[in-house]
Amino acid sequence: MARKASGIEILDQAKEILSKAKTVNELRRAQAVILPLEFGLSLSQTAMILGVSVGWVCRLRRQFINKIPAKKEHGGRR
Repeated sequence: MARKASGIEILDQAKEILSKAKTVNELRRAQAVILPLEFGLSLSQTAMILGVSVGWVCRLRRQFINKIPAKKEHGGRR
């Protein structure tokens, strides 16, 4: 049996950010927190809905919970 998703204490904050998201990354971060907590979805189900891998869902959730700022996306090769 899978363990419950963490972050219940920031669910209200995620809902607020979901309605104010300005970038796709902000939207995905909030959804990665809300979907498992609000609807009881697994991380693989959340990944399928968001169109990312399970690893990315974990990363998005961690970034939101730890309030890690989004990196600016730059195109091209460095």
